[in-house]
Amino acid sequence: MTCCILGLVLMAAIGRVRRLFGARPVSTPDLFAPVARRPAPGETLPPAPVIGPESDGVPARSAVLGYCAVGIALVLVGAPGLITTGLLTNTGSAGQWLLRTVCYAAAVAAALALRRSTAIWRAPRGVGPALVIAGTIIFELGVLDMHVFRVIAIDSSNILQMFVFHNIGPVVAIIGGAVLGYGSLGRSNTAWRSSRSTDTSAQPSSSAVTVASTPPLTW
Repeated sequence: MTCCILGLVLMAAIGRVRRLFGARPVSTPDLFAPVARRPAPGETLPPAPVIGPESDGVPARSAVLGYCAVGIALVLVGAPGLITTGLLTNTGSAGQWLLRTVCYAAAVAAALALRRSTAIWRAPRGVGPALVIAGTIIFELGVLDMHVFRVIAIDSSNILQMFVFHNIGPVVAIIGGAVLGYGSLGRSNTAWRSSRSTDTSAQPSSSAVTVASTPPLTW
């Protein structure tokens, strides 16, 4: 139960980390038609904005589900690879491994299908979100492999191996959060500097201002 709660906290922390560093929110598509307007005599209205998330006829795809599919695929092939190297111990039967493989493959197929058909799960694209989501998936599926499917085990006497197995996913997610925060902070600083330069260029310089002097009137 603690592992599941930690995974949900990591997923919920993505938006908070981005808002903390001043990240721009992901644009939400406008699903309604614009308000009808009638121009006044001699007035020209600007062109109507493009409605919907589509660009050049290509529908928007969910980055969250795509990153989830990548994380599940990594765990699907990663656990058997670690067993062959001796880092993990195989404790599952052929039926347990078959059930695990079918469940994970179905999850990958569902994520890819929903990624092409819907954009409900919206998130910015990039290395930061990919690492956060992949790290969370690795952590959660590692717990499932050990305690639900019961196909892998770790020697409890090897503290280092136990520590690495349970913390590799959170470490990857924390690195992704750091990348998100660094990127958002850099964009905020760039926007602040550009706004400062715009304000400075808009102000007239002292050399450009001239005051006309008139001689005194004499009688």
